[in-house]
Amino acid sequence: MNLLENRFQSWLPVPHPTKLRSHLLHVIGAMCLAMCAPLLAHDEPHNEIDRLSREIERFPIDAELYMARGGLHRMQGHWDAALADFDRAAQLDPYDATIDFQRGRLYYQAGAYQAASEILDRFLIEHPTHVQALMTRARSLRRVDRPLLAASDYSRALAQIPDPTPVLFLERADVLASAGNRYLIAAIDGLDEGITRVGPVVLLQSRAIDLEVRAHRFGAALRRIDQILSTMPRKEKWLARRGEVLEQAGRADEAHASYAEALAAIERLPSHVGKTPAVLELAADLTNRLEVDPAGSQDEDQRRLSPE
Repeated sequence: MNLLENRFQSWLPVPHPTKLRSHLLHVIGAMCLAMCAPLLAHDEPHNEIDRLSREIERFPIDAELYMARGGLHRMQGHWDAALADFDRAAQLDPYDATIDFQRGRLYYQAGAYQAASEILDRFLIEHPTHVQALMTRARSLRRVDRPLLAASDYSRALAQIPDPTPVLFLERADVLASAGNRYLIAAIDGLDEGITRVGPVVLLQSRAIDLEVRAHRFGAALRRIDQILSTMPRKEKWLARRGEVLEQAGRADEAHASYAEALAAIERLPSHVGKTPAVLELAADLTNRLEVDPAGSQDEDQRRLSPE
């Protein structure tokens, strides 16, 4: 059993002194970023690890050197070596709160999600607004099937970020949706918050449409599609999506008309665009859908939607 596996099996919370050197949280974090980020562009990052190892031989009680080397080991996937360095740094400097964050991030990246969330629990007691820790714990909680706690951490992280990326709103919506249909509206509202903060990003609108359909809010889904169509120079994809939603809503005639409009939009495309694999596949799908009798499809929808 290697060091990481052994620690994961026997992890016990260790109390920390209440007086933590919180200023090192920013100093060491910035140092690790400054030292580690340029190495991503190098073919042999182990050279920097070797250099730090020589420095550690000269200064064996310098906790920051162990933290820096541990960060590089983590980035390279050397989990046991990284954990050993973080543990040694903790022995040398037990007041450094950043070590728990680094350990938590390491465990998450190594796939030990429960251990990651437990370590970050302790770190976040002292640093409740630390964005990276909140995001890492949220992703860990998601992996251990605790979606509502994960969603709470995403919300806390988003509250601290002036210019968030759409990805965080998508991740929060996904965890809420995974918690069951009763949380679909909360997931949709969270996506609308993202649209308000970052703009009408199609990725956010598209996910909201999927959730509106799942919640059987077909009118809301169609309104979102119409908003997208009003801004898109190329409309074939969204006309096809509109047809799908109409079909799911049991409005077969309107769905048929939307499919026909999408196919007509494809036929108007320049040949070099209309011949691409994605467009050809969409055109084939639309042709197949148009071959279905809308009246018969509507009868089938009514039978499917009507109670027994």
